[in-house]
Amino acid sequence: MAQVASRSGALEVRLEDSEARSQWNNIHLLGIREQAEGPSVAVFVECWIKDVLQPLVLSGMLLVEHAQRALVVPPRPGAPPRAIIVRILNYRDRDCVLRTARETDKVRFENHKISIYPEYTNKVQTSRKGFMEVQAKLRAMSVCYKLLCPSCLKVISGGRSHFFACPEEVWRWLEMWYKAHLSGLNWADSAAGTMGGSGGSN
Repeated sequence: MAQVASRSGALEVRLEDSEARSQWNNIHLLGIREQAEGPSVAVFVECWIKDVLQPLVLSGMLLVEHAQRALVVPPRPGAPPRAIIVRILNYRDRDCVLRTARETDKVRFENHKISIYPEYTNKVQTSRKGFMEVQAKLRAMSVCYKLLCPSCLKVISGGRSHFFACPEEVWRWLEMWYKAHLSGLNWADSAAGTMGGSGGSN
């Protein structure tokens, strides 16, 4: 029975890895109005990316392999448009698009800011959503953080970066934060001395 469970677990890991690899070059565009793409979504997206990222370094052979609207019911007038799911052939171009979306305010369409995200497996999406509550807590405390790919939370405090693989680690870190402040300890030194595993700091 244990052997069957072990094989099942190994198969699940392989399936998750296969799904992640198949989606690696995919990105989601949010905010482009419905029907703006015309008859060919792929041609529209490829031309738009080249226009937006023209000053930046692309591979010189940008190719959108496939693009389509999310397969959900079209929105009512005035509602947010459906996401456009895009598969870019060259992973360097994909990374360039994502990096530009993170670092600049130039990714726009018809003067509206466009959000661009990588595509994640269902498991990773669930993992990322698990951080939502603790992210709200960090925002309320004015603590800087960033959710990294695929699902790792980076928290910056006391001039140091701490990395957490799950929400439970962040809650433990916050508990230490309160205890350190109540006892008058230097929080940065206290946290650095007790963090371990994926919750380590640098």
